[in-house]
Amino acid sequence: MRFYNDALMWRGLGNLLGQEVVGAEERDSDATPYDLSIPREIDGLPVLSVAEGAFSDNLALRRVVIPSSVQHIGSGAFDPYYFIKPLRQGVFNGATCVAWDAFKRSRGFELDEIVVHDDNERYRSIDGVLFSKDGSEALAYPAARADSRYDVPEKVEIIREGAFSGSENLRSIKLPKSVRHVDPQAFYCCFSLEEILVDADNAAFRTIDGALYTRDGSRLVAYPAGRRGTYRAPESLAIVGEGAFCGCSDLAEATEFERVREIEANGFLGCSALSLIDSLASCAQIGRAAFADCLSLREAILNDAITEIPKNAFQRCSSLENFEFPRSTRFVGARAFMGCSALAEVSLPETIERIEAEAFKDCDELRAITIPESVKEIGVAAFANCLSLSSARITDGVEIVRECAFENCPSLASIVLPLSLKKIGADAFDEDMSLLVYSDSYAELWARANERFYDVIL
Repeated sequence: MRFYNDALMWRGLGNLLGQEVVGAEERDSDATPYDLSIPREIDGLPVLSVAEGAFSDNLALRRVVIPSSVQHIGSGAFDPYYFIKPLRQGVFNGATCVAWDAFKRSRGFELDEIVVHDDNERYRSIDGVLFSKDGSEALAYPAARADSRYDVPEKVEIIREGAFSGSENLRSIKLPKSVRHVDPQAFYCCFSLEEILVDADNAAFRTIDGALYTRDGSRLVAYPAGRRGTYRAPESLAIVGEGAFCGCSDLAEATEFERVREIEANGFLGCSALSLIDSLASCAQIGRAAFADCLSLREAILNDAITEIPKNAFQRCSSLENFEFPRSTRFVGARAFMGCSALAEVSLPETIERIEAEAFKDCDELRAITIPESVKEIGVAAFANCLSLSSARITDGVEIVRECAFENCPSLASIVLPLSLKKIGADAFDEDMSLLVYSDSYAELWARANERFYDVIL
């Protein structure tokens, strides 16, 4: 990584005989707003690329000029929310999981214009907004533009992911009849957006009560994040699309879901005020992180046809008190209930085969768990940091207990290890936990080899 004029960061592109701009000197939102012109050449080689997320942290950047040499602009290059992209993908850990309400209030943006040199063969600027050269793809709308309404130009066919991400002032967007595709999270973190309108002649999309749907109304594509209160699903709705409600932090209730059969990945991610989703009896599939960070959600009752609770599905639903596992559930995905600190009771059905890594980690109030004989594997740290867990029964049939599975469970004084066990990972159980094992079993051999205190069951 090298600097150009002590501000612009760049690196070589190797065999492409060109340079890539990867960012600029970071300045926070309190800094004096500044303009930046990307040079056409650095060290005698053309600047060919702007990297993913290159200027996403340059909050004081007001205007950027892109030269004719640039042939590639990475995803989220001007997206002020790019660095919480892990949340969009449903990939969480303690370092990246950001409280949505606090985060949205802490950001400030200055970018209000993106200019492209007329001779650039890949990109163009229309009224300060970045498009593909032929104008068919909307790529980046400057987040600090003062306009409260924006009409996407005619001829635009595709709205790319994050194209309007973080737009502070937009309250209304209108799509022309030419738009045929909208990427997931195209309007991500637009916290003032109240309506997405569509030209009446558009063949692919329509507006219902200010939200964006496919033309037949069967799929919700995007719900404006600035809307408050209750969402009532139309009778035509069958699918909540990927990230459709993502970041709608003022949404309190979602009702009339009787006909909804699928909620895709990140469907309600970050809906921190959402306390009620009713009538999910017809929903036969949910995607990863579908309800993650729904901090106020108290209850979730799903269709018994659901076979998988995918990774991150209810992560950090810290008010979730009642969850009934569908009777057909076969596995619980990684971090599916991680951080569900109010969840006190869990009843696992006899159909479950696998509990993946960190599935119930940090469930502070979880008091008892029975692992049915259908389960073959308990994942890494699956029940770690369950501070109130005082009873854990691993039934005969379980073969693998991975590393740290029951680490830091101070209320769990003892546990019986069944004859079926074939592998136990390091630190699977706390040092001061009493292990009850069967004579000559794998568990006894493991305990002896690891110098753990144990009692033999006669």
